[in-house]
Amino acid sequence: MMKKILIMLMLALPLGVMAQDFKFGHVYMSEIIVLMPEYNTAKTEMETLQKQYVDEIQKADQEMQKKYTEYIAQRDSLPQSIRERREKEIQDLAQRGEEFKAEVEQILGQKQQELTEPIIRKANEALKAVGTEKGFTYIFDLSQTPIPFVNEQQSVDVTADVKTKLGIQ
Repeated sequence: MMKKILIMLMLALPLGVMAQDFKFGHVYMSEIIVLMPEYNTAKTEMETLQKQYVDEIQKADQEMQKKYTEYIAQRDSLPQSIRERREKEIQDLAQRGEEFKAEVEQILGQKQQELTEPIIRKANEALKAVGTEKGFTYIFDLSQTPIPFVNEQQSVDVTADVKTKLGIQ
């Protein structure tokens, strides 16, 4: 008895799935995001911040290189205690420089996330609005999820619709 019910369910399940009308779409969000005015503002802000940090790192590197060059030139004529103190000073500068570079990397990563999060959120909200308005079941972002094949007859490219929703071309 249980087997008969199970077989009937297995036969009926594909019919139920086929009866549903799915509407699929795809989008290229990376293409949209780079056209948003907020993206250019964020990009400019990141470039400015990066330049400030790169300049500071270069200054520190130059200072350490200068001290190292001076030390090498004088090393053989220095008493051992002074030589050791200068070696320690150069090692400390190098270590602080590496710590600063790691800190800068973390700071820039956080700033990048802080600047891009609202842009991505706005683009996703526009995508959801288009999907809801046009009755899509799924919309795949092909710029994030590489799908090797998209049947253009069964999946609609909504990139232009999302651009329009955001007011960009």
